[in-house]
Amino acid sequence: MRKEAEVQRAILDYLKLTGIFAWRVNNISPSQMENGRRVFRRFGGLKGVADIIGILPGGQLLAIECKSEKGKLSSEQVDFGNRINAEGGLWFIARSVQDVIDGLARERR
Repeated sequence: MRKEAEVQRAILDYLKLTGIFAWRVNNISPSQMENGRRVFRRFGGLKGVADIIGILPGGQLLAIECKSEKGKLSSEQVDFGNRINAEGGLWFIARSVQDVIDGLARERR
């Protein structure tokens, strides 16, 4: 079974090959070392934001939530996706590059 990070990398490579401008979003709490221990700071990002954000030709926002084969969405991720789609962007879940190919094909119909 592929790890989520492997899925993300494969998808980013595919998007780059197809000329779609996209990037990985690191949405984690910042940390630093204090007295030899890692200390996490208060989370300041947007909960549920997709793993990959991009801009499709024509300017439409692309948001892809990457998951491993058994990965599950959080309620914040579902809310984020619903909002993107409601506002005219394209959000979907991808567990493989084929899911991205299929998701982009559905949008272009």
